[in-house]
Amino acid sequence: MTYPSCVTLANLAASCDAIKKVGGVKSRFYIGQKPDIASLTFGTNGEVTAMTLSAGKKLGKYDGMQFKNTASFETLPNENRNMFNQTFAGVLFYKTQAELEAIEKLLISDRLFAIIETEAGQMKVYGIDKNPFYAADLGDSRGLNISAGAGGEGTVLADSTGITVTMIGEMYNPVKLYKPATALATVIAELDALSA
Repeated sequence: MTYPSCVTLANLAASCDAIKKVGGVKSRFYIGQKPDIASLTFGTNGEVTAMTLSAGKKLGKYDGMQFKNTASFETLPNENRNMFNQTFAGVLFYKTQAELEAIEKLLISDRLFAIIETEAGQMKVYGIDKNPFYAADLGDSRGLNISAGAGGEGTVLADSTGITVTMIGEMYNPVKLYKPATALATVIAELDALSA
């Protein structure tokens, strides 16, 4: 006896906008902790359309240099359902002890999510997924965890002194667009308010 197909495939015809879309991640990004999410709303295509944080909680806002940050995902084949490893790596810079301490707080955190702006003008969120089997699951036990944090003084004057923070997590989805129907400037203003 054969088993049934469990997924309905969709059609995809790549547009010129999709084909010509540039790569890269902007220098600014936001990091939050999954347990701090009070509510999360997904659109009909799975995009994140709204998010609120619990009272007193906020996002961390980080800014560094252009063309230093990166984000990716890869499929993890499994017997019953494929999952996705989501990865975000940001390069952070410091001069003062307070700035170094802000990086340390990030390095000792877990169950994170990262909201990034791409060079193509899209906002995406890594570390947030939608459980296809249980809609009420916000995934506060899932998310991105620090897998590496490395920095140093370098050897020569031109060497970078930035700290690379890498986070990775096994998720149900590859990545989510963050509020794609909202103007980019409005989304950034909202995120800035959540990090103030």
